[in-house]
Amino acid sequence: METRDKYFKLDMLQVRGWFDGNPMASSANSMQFSDFIMYDKDGKIDVDPNKCTNPGGHSPGNEGIKDGVDGNRDSKFIDLRFGDNNNGGSTVIIAVEGEARKLHKYELFTANDARSRDPKKWRLSGGQSADGPWTEITVVEDAPDQDERKASMGVFHPCMQPICTRNITVTRTDDQTAGWGMSPRILCEGSVQMNIGPSIEPLKTLSTARFPLSADGKDLCPKIVNKDNW
Repeated sequence: METRDKYFKLDMLQVRGWFDGNPMASSANSMQFSDFIMYDKDGKIDVDPNKCTNPGGHSPGNEGIKDGVDGNRDSKFIDLRFGDNNNGGSTVIIAVEGEARKLHKYELFTANDARSRDPKKWRLSGGQSADGPWTEITVVEDAPDQDERKASMGVFHPCMQPICTRNITVTRTDDQTAGWGMSPRILCEGSVQMNIGPSIEPLKTLSTARFPLSADGKDLCPKIVNKDNW
């Protein structure tokens, strides 16, 4: 039976940092984002902004957690009590509107300024109550940097986990040969996504290929590459 959660807890553990040349520091010792959007298999998950909280945090009146889940990238949520990357942190509790939902993916957006405040490492958990208990869903250790403001930091799949790597050689139709590295990840729907990129430039990039996942979970490094659109 799949797990459905009524509440989600986002523990922001580190920010991008490098404020005034210090990798541990952010501007005003703060963490911020403009929007956090969650999706299930049917689309966007509605949240109840009046039940969303930032325990132990502090925000200006017009930049609270409500402003980080309102779908408006012109507003933002900022926690002025984040601290630094050595011992800081910020917790956000997000309440689902209506019935509990099964999270399939989520998206985080940068705020309008101060890149040093962008989230870099976080843990996402789910539960049935705002007080827990919580079940860890995923940990993002090193989110990609996004220099653009009010822009997506990427769509994150909570059950996508690294499994293995394989180096292969692919020969193009024009007889050029290069080594390629593949990093398979398990997706929620029970398949393996292969993120394939060239190790030698310049070459075309293979589109994402998906392979069946064996029942026992062992056959996760396929030997055949889907070369559609190659």
